[in-house]
Amino acid sequence: MSETLFGTDGIREIAGHGILAPDRAARLGAAIGRLLRERPAVLGAKIGPGRRRVFLGRDTRVSGAALSSLLAGALAMEGADVTDLGILPTPGIARIAASLGADLAIVISASHNPPEFNGLKLLSCRGTKLPTTAEHAVEEALDDAAHPSGPTDPGPVGVRPNAAREYADWLRERLPGKAPLAGLRLAIDAGEGAASDIAEGLFSSLGADVLSLSAAGRGAEINVGTGALHPERVARIVAERGLDAGIAFDGDADRALFADARGTVRDGDDVLAILAPDRLETGRLPNRVVVGTTMSNQGLDAHFRRLGIRLERAPVGDRWVFEWMTKAGASLGGEPSGHIVFLPEHSTGDGIFTALMLLEAVARRKKPLAELADAWTRYPQALIAVAVVEKPDLDGIPAVRSAIEAAKAALADRGRLVVRYSGTEPLARVMVEGEDRARVEALAKSIAEAIRVEIGTP
Repeated sequence: MSETLFGTDGIREIAGHGILAPDRAARLGAAIGRLLRERPAVLGAKIGPGRRRVFLGRDTRVSGAALSSLLAGALAMEGADVTDLGILPTPGIARIAASLGADLAIVISASHNPPEFNGLKLLSCRGTKLPTTAEHAVEEALDDAAHPSGPTDPGPVGVRPNAAREYADWLRERLPGKAPLAGLRLAIDAGEGAASDIAEGLFSSLGADVLSLSAAGRGAEINVGTGALHPERVARIVAERGLDAGIAFDGDADRALFADARGTVRDGDDVLAILAPDRLETGRLPNRVVVGTTMSNQGLDAHFRRLGIRLERAPVGDRWVFEWMTKAGASLGGEPSGHIVFLPEHSTGDGIFTALMLLEAVARRKKPLAELADAWTRYPQALIAVAVVEKPDLDGIPAVRSAIEAAKAALADRGRLVVRYSGTEPLARVMVEGEDRARVEALAKSIAEAIRVEIGTP
């Protein structure tokens, strides 16, 4: 294999550079098209004769349209029938592609990364993220994709101009009844991303009174000081204006963070803490199990134990959450970052769907979000991201290994420690959790400083 392209959630690169340079992106499209034609099962496609159907969609980034056109042309040259869904959240692309019988869906988005980035996520015919084996197969196929090998008379790329409306209609149908969110006053921050054209109209149609923020779809400003990357903004506005709740989406709207009426940010752990007992009471929590990740707060364990619910921890990444849920027979799982997965209702994390489920519970229980979230106690947790110039094995760096071992000894069995590299950014992430906030923060800082000195950005 000549290179590793895929991180924990697809490809991420500065637009026009690296694998996203025009010539290399064309080769990548050709490699995917050829693999889909010759070995469809590897990419989770249906087995059988006929041309392969590929659906493309993107977020609002300035570079998205050109990259989509380039990939569509390369895929068509390899014999694929390509349909462009336009600007649409990642879960919307997954939903529509699966419902219409696509063999593969490609999401052109860098999710929470800054505007100058772009990327690709590959989804199977079921709308699920492909396993790492499929991504490795794409990487290997790149070596053979210098020139198209398929038909030289590709058909035109199709478009589906009403894709966003179809997705919004499907979401609206998830909450039956007349105005199920009536009376709720919401601030919704679309982050200038893929939810920009959908969120306000959808929540308004369900009865909520909506204050819309950063919803002009300005791709040059996606994630900049807004959205799920900066939930403190919507939290401040909710508190200042006396609203009931706030929602903040990331660039491709596959995750969401929330704010309660007090202006407190509520993350994915809060969502799990609220929805797990709610689904248990309504008979929608099979096996009494919820899947979190290694980053899920330890307070969830105690909260769920009191309710007779088991928390299982998957590796970081909603793809792994999905896999763990499937193995455990779980219907609910997610990450603190706001990726929440609901089975069998959906095939992937969906920020808008998550918001609907959470707000429906708030409206039905007639209790404010803050009160529902206060039902569990969060352990003090320190999270530090360190910019790094490379990603060597941390165990092989004596100073870092020493700081980690000292922190583990200090925590003993009364806390948790996770140190890992980001799969999508040049960052090392340090998470320390325990009973004493001051100690937790000091231990996290000591590890982060060791990383910064050894491999940090100058």
